[in-house]
Amino acid sequence: MDDFHHQLMQWNSFFSSTAQVSGGLVGLVFVALTFKPEALGVAGKAGDSGLRKLARQTFSDFINVLLVSLLMLVPYSSNQIGIALGIVGGLGLWRAIQRIVSVARGPVPGAARGQVMQRFGLSLLGNLFLFAAGTGTVMRLISDLMFWSFLFSSIILLLISGTRTAWLLLMHEADGDA
Repeated sequence: MDDFHHQLMQWNSFFSSTAQVSGGLVGLVFVALTFKPEALGVAGKAGDSGLRKLARQTFSDFINVLLVSLLMLVPYSSNQIGIALGIVGGLGLWRAIQRIVSVARGPVPGAARGQVMQRFGLSLLGNLFLFAAGTGTVMRLISDLMFWSFLFSSIILLLISGTRTAWLLLMHEADGDA
């Protein structure tokens, strides 16, 4: 067993836990959208387009954490894991940038543009770290320690970002009922 697989086995419980947590948080986003879907423009109704884009990004971030956590539980080679992480991180970056540009260019009724844009920052950084971990490993640009640091940081950043935004979505819905 090489050093990478030995390290991977040591992280097994962490990835198992983050898979469970991210799966539960995906459900929280669904709950937030179920309370009052018209506030976010879900189901074809007019609503806050900035919060709708933020909700989509939050869902994507939690799915990324779930995919990465499940991927890390399977004993693939470091190159295979690096390729998969690079793809997941690259797609996460692309989605985040696309949504940031859309919010910056379009009207943001309801929620303040600054508040919505701030919520994208951690998501962008988490996906960037994920992309760096994957591509750096495949291209042999980073050490194993740097790989694990980027990977751990990306998962924590995406979980924090998503949880903060899910809370914003829940409170936005609750405030709308008052």
